[in-house]
Amino acid sequence: MDLPDYYDTLGVAEDADTADIKKSYRKLARLYHPDVASEPDGEERFKRINEAWQVLKSDSARAEYDERRRLGDAAAAHGRAGGGSSGGGAGFEGAGDPFGGFGADPGAYADGADYSDFFRDVFGDRFRDAGARPGGRGRRRPSGPQRGEDVRATLSLPIREAFAGTRVPVSLRAPRVTDGGQVEMADRTLEVTIPAGIVTGRVLRLRGQGGAGFDGGDPGDLYIEISVTDGDGFTLEGRDVSGVLDVAPWELALGATVHVATLGGRVALKVPAGSQNGRRMRLRGRGFPGEPPGDHFAVLRLIMPPVTSEEQGAAWEAVKQAWPDGLAAREGG
Repeated sequence: MDLPDYYDTLGVAEDADTADIKKSYRKLARLYHPDVASEPDGEERFKRINEAWQVLKSDSARAEYDERRRLGDAAAAHGRAGGGSSGGGAGFEGAGDPFGGFGADPGAYADGADYSDFFRDVFGDRFRDAGARPGGRGRRRPSGPQRGEDVRATLSLPIREAFAGTRVPVSLRAPRVTDGGQVEMADRTLEVTIPAGIVTGRVLRLRGQGGAGFDGGDPGDLYIEISVTDGDGFTLEGRDVSGVLDVAPWELALGATVHVATLGGRVALKVPAGSQNGRRMRLRGRGFPGEPPGDHFAVLRLIMPPVTSEEQGAAWEAVKQAWPDGLAAREGG
């Protein structure tokens, strides 16, 4: 069974602290997430990155992994010298395993995740079995209360719901302990309250809604990272909202008071005379709520009305006569 190099997977040194490991993990996870990765092996790398993080973020799992690496190197050297156990030298299973043997039972791994054989055999029972049965092949977990795993999820919200706040159902899979004392992955749905003005990157923490604890230990927490999607003609940047405002030629030329659709409702806006197509006009405090609230930017877009009558054609002819040089200024004439 090959022993993966989790430090190399996350691009960190073997003596890196947890903060540096977490920083590297978050960077790589965003880069190779299946929703954004373009590399052919992106999904596979994401799985390995997640597996490495699962081990190295835990002090006890990391210590056990480091010890296995040390013993693995020693066993490999011993095998090259002609020795080795009856199990084949560097192997970790059977009588040569100083940790007592971790017989693999692939069918018992409840979440079906595509972890490496090493992870399944050594750490998998932390998710699939609350403790080894007498005479069983699983590894006995430490005694005493143990806190449950934290669970992380991403929630995509339409811009209007993020602006106003809402309650949404969130479905997830998380470990739970059965009445028989075993751990299994279970589906459940929570109603989550989304506060008004939530923006992309905000993380909601739901205490006690993660994986179940063991032997009276507290459950883990659920962390939901928010992603706000643009739509309905609005785009969001930070807490500022932008939207296109269609205006007629005479409104740009002569000025006008028009009504702008914002996420909070329609607002009157005075367009100054001589405004140009594409001008951005600010409505202070009309963006996403917050401290301070964001602004709404109305981007002026010139719309040419169709000519459908002789009177309208005559009106445009009069405009043409009023500017006999046309756009000479633009052409440098």
